[in-house]
Amino acid sequence: MFKRFLNPRCVPGFLVAVLVSGCGGNTIRPDERIQPMESAARPEGMAALAIGSANTIAVKDYRLGTGDELTITVFQVSELSGPREVNARGEISMPLLGTVPVAGKTALEIEDQLEALYGMELLVDPQITVDITEYVSQQVTLVGELRNPGMYPMQGQTTLLEVVALAGGVSRIADREGIIIFRTEDQQVFGYLVNLDEVMAGIKEDPEIKGSDRIVVPESGGAAFSRSLMIGVPGFGGYRQY
Repeated sequence: MFKRFLNPRCVPGFLVAVLVSGCGGNTIRPDERIQPMESAARPEGMAALAIGSANTIAVKDYRLGTGDELTITVFQVSELSGPREVNARGEISMPLLGTVPVAGKTALEIEDQLEALYGMELLVDPQITVDITEYVSQQVTLVGELRNPGMYPMQGQTTLLEVVALAGGVSRIADREGIIIFRTEDQQVFGYLVNLDEVMAGIKEDPEIKGSDRIVVPESGGAAFSRSLMIGVPGFGGYRQY
């Protein structure tokens, strides 16, 4: 469905609505962990390498948000252990403590927080483990000429090559030189233009992707048309070359 609507010959209003709504994040910056790859690498090779790198992402860096689910284990105190979900206020409910704010914190930070709270008066030297079971709040959307476009959860620090790999790689008719990363910064939406071949060749470093980014992979020959759709849209700050 995404491919059909993003075709330059189709209705442009859909593209504007999808890209402007819901974008969020921080200033884009290159990621230094990806090693250079040969420019002649096929999508399959790129996907294999990126997936391997994604498997080494430190999940401990993931910061909790609304909808995320976690399992909390209090050593030798089963009554305080169990699954929890972060509510709309960024809190979880814990026995004897009530609501505990956790939004924006990592699992390790929540462990320290709960150990301190329970250790004040309730438990002696509590040992608590927090495991994230569902990653919901940090997601990236990929649309256009990809094998499996859609929304994908992000676990820790993630790069463009890694999320493209999660979507199965780009299709044969993708414009690899005209990929666009849409992101909200200072209440405006900006489009970052990325040449995938340059990233794969090591000429450009692999951009870091933030939660709520929208990544568009246009059809070959349609990138210029896709970029022109956003010009004049309220809240759109323009394009920037990565």
